Amino acid sequence: MRRGVSELVATIVIVAIVLAAGAFVFAWTHGLIRFQSTQHEIQVVQAKLSYTTGSGWYITVDVKNVGSVTVSEVKLSCLGSVQIYDGGSWVSEATIGTNLAPGQAKGKSWQIRNVSLGSSYSFRVRVWFSDGAYKEYLITLGAGQG
Repeated sequence: MRRGVSELVATIVIVAIVLAAGAFVFAWTHGLIRFQSTQHEIQVVQAKLSYTTGSGWYITVDVKNVGSVTVSEVKLSCLGSVQIYDGGSWVSEATIGTNLAPGQAKGKSWQIRNVSLGSSYSFRVRVWFSDGAYKEYLITLGAGQG
């Protein structure tokens, strides 16, 4: 006497597996199933140098968290001799924002010194994410009129 799965039952099981796999592939390719991947990304929405008569030069930087991970901290660092007036003292690095959830934006302006009309200056935007990841962005701005 032979024991085992009959050919009919085996065929039904195989067809069911193939149909399930096909339905999964269909759903995945049509966006019905998404695998969540973490994205560490910010966007520098605006960065500009501007001059105010009587007050001097200012830098404005606006950033937006366009990734899927919360940003712990975003800092602006001056490269070269430019300095930022932040918290009562002249420094080479200042905080733009902290704890930016995905989709959230933050902007800040500071008075700066050691800027000359017509020159270009480089700044580094440094970003720390809540899961320990880190990214840097380099921006160059011109000190023009207007």
